[in-house]
Amino acid sequence: VLGTVGMLRPDREPWRYLPIFSEVAKVFGSEVHFVIAGGGTEKEFNHMRSLVQEYDLEGKVHMPGLVTDSKLPCSIMDLYITLNIGAITGIAALEAAISGLPVLAYQMLQEYQRKSEDWIWSSINPIEIAERAIQLIKSPKELDELAKYQSAYVKANHTSEVMAHSYYDFYQVISGS
Repeated sequence: VLGTVGMLRPDREPWRYLPIFSEVAKVFGSEVHFVIAGGGTEKEFNHMRSLVQEYDLEGKVHMPGLVTDSKLPCSIMDLYITLNIGAITGIAALEAAISGLPVLAYQMLQEYQRKSEDWIWSSINPIEIAERAIQLIKSPKELDELAKYQSAYVKANHTSEVMAHSYYDFYQVISGS
């Protein structure tokens, strides 16, 4: 199961996941399912449903609607796909990674160049993302190593405790203390 959690709004462009899912489904067929969890307008759900049909993903893409706790849909996922803006990702992706769920990203900045230090692999090309997802799904060891690396990275860099210490250090510097 591949999936994501986020609001189904036009500005979030949730339709970007469907070409990725379509390519993965071509390889794994009925063995793979996709979850797009999140609230949105009826208009956006209908738009997504029509695109699911267009990509021939009926019965494979599941949109349960609004979730108040991302842990529930993430608990059934093997790989989380998110939207990144440069090196910045969303809260749900951080939660997924810290829980041990590996994360890949659709890169929203056309000019962004992937860097070796990026903790989330990303691409502007849905085919590349699908190929990376397929590679990971076919290699449970690599998938597990990515999950462990990303979880450790989030714990070391993005927890509330780490951020509090960073802010404290920053204020010490600017106040001259």
